[in-house]
Amino acid sequence: MTMFPTPALAPLDAEVRRLSRPRAWAAVQATWADEPELTCRTLAELLLRLRGSGEVTDPPALRLVARAAQGDGAALTVLLATLAGVFVVVARRRGGDVDALVSDQLSLAAEVVTSSPPAGGHVLAVLVSRVHSRHRRLRHRSRLVADGGDTLSRLAAPDDPVRLAMARVELSELAGAVRRNIRAGAFTADDWRRLVELRVHERTSAELAAAESMTAVAVRKRAQRTAACLQAVVEDAA
Repeated sequence: MTMFPTPALAPLDAEVRRLSRPRAWAAVQATWADEPELTCRTLAELLLRLRGSGEVTDPPALRLVARAAQGDGAALTVLLATLAGVFVVVARRRGGDVDALVSDQLSLAAEVVTSSPPAGGHVLAVLVSRVHSRHRRLRHRSRLVADGGDTLSRLAAPDDPVRLAMARVELSELAGAVRRNIRAGAFTADDWRRLVELRVHERTSAELAAAESMTAVAVRKRAQRTAACLQAVVEDAA
């Protein structure tokens, strides 16, 4: 992991280091005792296996995806650590804010794994393809929103888009708008959850970042982008 020096990977790197400790990895292996495809002496050994050919990677990748979809945090960490290098390469190729692009892809990867896990072959390639497809839609939608109006950072505190949306739009309409935006790739379900946590429950970006593989800056940027999408809902309902 340390070969990809970007702040977006700091939380993931820390979790990989924690799981790599002999006692922590032994506990994970005990949990995976009925998973022969995942039996490895060390986390580094499993990560190395996941960098092989499809025939080699598919059996453990399928089991990791299945476990991650059921809420296994260690399985999700291993998958994200396996895919992180691809996300960094893509972010650097596209230019711009590499940290934000990597954070976006990590967040989308976690959602793809838990919401639409692949069941066939070439598991890791399918995951990457789905993440990039969603990321393209997300970036396209973000550009449209940015061109059409102000972002959250330009709004006064009393004009917070989430509070305005809840005050001026029927809850059912707001829920429908959120679902439509998620399906369209404008933002993810995790983005909406984070925005509610920040603006309604008044948690801090640092608190949310500490609980996920993100930085506080990335949490704020994604919240701003999600809020900008919801601002369009407010304006349509006005």
